[in-house]
Amino acid sequence: MITGVVYALIGFALAGGGAWLAALGGSPASIVIGLLILVSGALLVAFSRLVPDRSGQELYAVPSCC
Repeated sequence: MITGVVYALIGFALAGGGAWLAALGGSPASIVIGLLILVSGALLVAFSRLVPDRSGQELYAVPSCC
């Protein structure tokens, strides 16, 4: 659960920073990566009791491999 909260906070920071950089003319890729990490953290928090250790890891692997 704590890991999910940390992922969500990191994803929020990355998406916010990515939006700022995209507004300055940069690539929107960091927005997408930040949102994926944010959703991964939310899944880890939401399903931590139902499916331990498996709910958000698959989605977290998507931005990690790119």
